[in-house]
Amino acid sequence: MRFEILVRLIVPDPWSFTVLDTLRRKFGLTEIEEATRFRTWLLSLDTPRESSAKAIIDRLLGETALLANPNRDMWFVRSPHEMIPDSFWRRSISGSEVFVIRVIDIDDIIGRARQEVVRQRLGITEIKSITFSTLWMLEIAGDSKRARRIAEEVAVARRWRKGLLANPHSQKALVGSLDEYLEGLLDERAQA
Repeated sequence: MRFEILVRLIVPDPWSFTVLDTLRRKFGLTEIEEATRFRTWLLSLDTPRESSAKAIIDRLLGETALLANPNRDMWFVRSPHEMIPDSFWRRSISGSEVFVIRVIDIDDIIGRARQEVVRQRLGITEIKSITFSTLWMLEIAGDSKRARRIAEEVAVARRWRKGLLANPHSQKALVGSLDEYLEGLLDERAQA
C-alpha cells in the first residue's frame, strides 16, 4: 500500500517566492502565476488494510519530527488518486493550468536515511520504503499545450535561463498536469 505525505511550511515559503520571482523576472515567464513547493514522502507499507497503514503513518507523524515538524510544517496524507484540498495549497481561482514537477534525487540519501531510522530505531518494520522528493505546483496562464511546454522548460536546468528546479546531474524531474499527478501517472513514470 502506498501513501504520499505532502509537507509545506506554515508560514509563507521564501524558496517558493524566490523561484516564482526568478521565473517571472529573470526568465521572463510572466505566464507563471504561482509556484508552490512541497517536501514529499512516498511511503510503501506492507499492511493488509488501509486503516492499519494510516495508523502507522499517524503514529510516525505524531510521535516524531522525522517527516514533518509540527512547529513549522503542515501536512496532508494522501492515498493514491485522492484529491488535495485547495485550502492546503492555496490554489488561486484564476483558471490557470496547474502543472506538477516532482524532483527526485537520483541517489535518495534522505529517503533511505529516514527509512533506516524508522525501521531500525523506531521498529516500524511495516514500512518497506520511503522516498523523498520535492514537488512543485506551478499555476500557468494560457492554453494547456503552452503551459505544459513552459513547465517542461523550467523543470531541469540545462543552460543559462533555461530550467531551474532540477539539476540534471543528480536529479530527475517528472512533469505532468495536476490530473496526471492525481491519477498517479507521475509515480508510475518514476518507477519505470
